[in-house]
Amino acid sequence: PSLSNAIEDAIPQGSAATLKLWRQGLDAIHDAHTKGEVLSQAVARNMVVCADGVIGFIDFEDDPAAHLPRAVCMARDALNYAQSTALFLQQAGAMEEAQKHWLAFVQQLPADAQQVLARTVKNWAGCAFCPAANDWAAIRCACWQRMTCWVCPPDICKNHSYSHLM
Repeated sequence: PSLSNAIEDAIPQGSAATLKLWRQGLDAIHDAHTKGEVLSQAVARNMVVCADGVIGFIDFEDDPAAHLPRAVCMARDALNYAQSTALFLQQAGAMEEAQKHWLAFVQQLPADAQQVLARTVKNWAGCAFCPAANDWAAIRCACWQRMTCWVCPPDICKNHSYSHLM
């Protein structure tokens, strides 16, 4: 099954089961990055849970590294995965615990990838982890007009320092 399907199927089992699968996906992305690889589209539907429990990747139709710096590719992988799984984490009540793992993952990225991630999130969606709402609201909002995340009042996201990403 795709990791997306597996995570969604785990929601009725509770936050621990959902979070375990989600962390496996995050760890698989980290492992790919530490091996010098970046992914084509690091969304949960393009990851599979193999019979031995290992997370595999599918759908390599494009090669972002052929056109983008490695730091941008790594930030892109992180945001793709977060965006594709945030709703499942919310539905399972796993956001608070997931935030700890997300921040640890971000801190393991090279400094240039952390900077790209912080800049991208600031310009794209407002904030990666919305302190005002104590939620990953902006990752889900797809706020293309740089307005705000769906939870924050209009003036909050524009004024975040984004230092919490680093």
